[in-house]
Amino acid sequence: MNRYRWGVAAAAAASVAIVNPALAQAQPQTIEWVGCPQYLGYMDRGGLAADVDWQCGEVQVPVDYSDPDGRKIDVSVSRIPAENPAQSQGALFGNPGGPGEQALDFWLPVEEGAGPGARLHENYDLVAVEPRGLSYSGGVACDAPVTAMLDPAAAYTACMAADPQLVQSLTTANTARDMEVVRATLAAEKDAHGGAAAHGGAAAHGGAAAHGGVADDGTMDYLGYSYGTYLGATYATLYPEETGRFVFDSAVNPDWVWNEQAAQQAEARKQRTDDMFAWIAAHDDTYHLGDTPLKVFHAWKGITDEELSGGMNLTPPDARMGDLPEFVRPVGEPVLDVVNATAEPRARVDGAVRALTGADNGRATSGLTGTTLNAAGSREMWPVVARRMQDIRQYGAGTLAPGTRMVDPPQLTTDDVLFTAVTCNENPQSGDPVQAALAQFNAQTGGNAYDVMAQRARGGVDCAGWSASSAPVPLDGSGLDTAPLVLQSEHDALTPYPGGVELAEEMGGVLVTVQGGDHGVFGRGNEAVDKVVDDYLVDGVVPQPQVLPEAQIRTPLTPPQPAPLPAAEDLNAAMAQGFSVASDAVKQAAQQIDSAVAQRDAAQGGPVQDDAMQSDAGQTDDVQAGSATGGPIEQAVDDAVDRIGTVLGVE
Repeated sequence: MNRYRWGVAAAAAASVAIVNPALAQAQPQTIEWVGCPQYLGYMDRGGLAADVDWQCGEVQVPVDYSDPDGRKIDVSVSRIPAENPAQSQGALFGNPGGPGEQALDFWLPVEEGAGPGARLHENYDLVAVEPRGLSYSGGVACDAPVTAMLDPAAAYTACMAADPQLVQSLTTANTARDMEVVRATLAAEKDAHGGAAAHGGAAAHGGAAAHGGVADDGTMDYLGYSYGTYLGATYATLYPEETGRFVFDSAVNPDWVWNEQAAQQAEARKQRTDDMFAWIAAHDDTYHLGDTPLKVFHAWKGITDEELSGGMNLTPPDARMGDLPEFVRPVGEPVLDVVNATAEPRARVDGAVRALTGADNGRATSGLTGTTLNAAGSREMWPVVARRMQDIRQYGAGTLAPGTRMVDPPQLTTDDVLFTAVTCNENPQSGDPVQAALAQFNAQTGGNAYDVMAQRARGGVDCAGWSASSAPVPLDGSGLDTAPLVLQSEHDALTPYPGGVELAEEMGGVLVTVQGGDHGVFGRGNEAVDKVVDDYLVDGVVPQPQVLPEAQIRTPLTPPQPAPLPAAEDLNAAMAQGFSVASDAVKQAAQQIDSAVAQRDAAQGGPVQDDAMQSDAGQTDDVQAGSATGGPIEQAVDDAVDRIGTVLGVE
């Protein structure tokens, strides 16, 4: 089936409202099941065993549920029938999150120990519904290049011009209603094939589920990660009588939808990135990137500063005794206090100079910044970041030819903007203009990149120009027969811990806390977590609230044949400099300012520190102080900035 067979749908002007679920009862349909690899246009994505029957089909759903007889779109659904049909308990729905993640291959792979469906395949027909707005669920092409996705207002204008009715319908509630259409359709299919087994297993209750069916009582079970927890909770609120055993893994906080959720995520990423630097430092015997978090940070920054985007300006981790010259360590505590207290303003000086001068070479293609952002959600990525740093130091990052640019970028589709569409369509928060102004100021003056992300979110910048079309469904689990199971990591950087607490409270769920900070804990090799989930879903055992240990990292710390590494001579130089230098012009500016500081100290008769210590512990904080009080240092800063601008052609 052609991936783009849907084309551009006819535009319609009606907006979508939150409606009573009774207005949108699913009509019985017949799903024509075909092989998913054929349906999706590619072979299996790894791990699909020859005897796994991975099927795909479609159901029709209303674009506007307040007008169920109006325009329809086709929503795709996949299923993997239970390994033993006679043992099937019905359908277990799954969603990977997003909003906007493809769901059709959610349950792959299903081999033992290899994915979230590994131990559930025997007892369930594994089902996933593709969210509306993606290519296989009514998605459309918008009249703009894909680069328009970076601007919410431009994306909104382009996609609304293509199909305003569909764009306004892209909400959590409507995706939940689509799931209900699929559930009802599978229930009708089950009835047509003579019934299904109830919860607890076919052996205990008699009977067998038809492929893709639901439990005898008509309910469905569910496993959702991240945004999938919010989607599942919305479904359970709208359809409590059809809700069976629901697992919410790494929960969205319903009180933070959506600006505050993004802001809290940015702040949690900031801490988790420092945790990663500390982990790499603890494995210095493997990676040789520095034996303190600060040394690893400088090694990382020396690479990311050279990236095409200019990298991320971050506040360094706290210095430790090992970061100080040996002769200072006997009296190092006061020095550490000064270094750490001035870390943020020193990083800002670095970032401000780089923001003014554009001090990256505009050519490097290491991708380390993006890898670091992804690593905040999973410790399995931490060895990947460390190995990437090793490879870059050994072999270089690769470059683009000067003047290289994207030629004829692909067309924007609703696939590209689904995250923005869902979160902005149902965002009840208009944004704080003060936070928006702070985000702009800090982005231009070297502020911490994670702080800028948080301020942008609270300022409403991420939805600027995208009009809301509905309101979130107030979550309510009071009508549920079975308490949902909520799994939450203590230091989750993508859905911070309070989200699990709040979702469990609002849905009447049981909170199981998992140590560490991995995002998405079931099916990731944590035996304690997997047992709790299996017992809950398969046997109906609702656990007590408890704390479980985090899983061990399964990713090999080094490749099978790691490349030999050169000695890390540049680490001490990076530490002595105090911040990574991206060009000769910036280096000369730092030396000029350092000279002005030294002249001031000599004139004041103050103690002259060791050169390395002068640069590492106090150089740029003296610059900050000098700039605030005026005089020779302020003049040196102004002259340096002017000189850099002249050298690099920046006015």
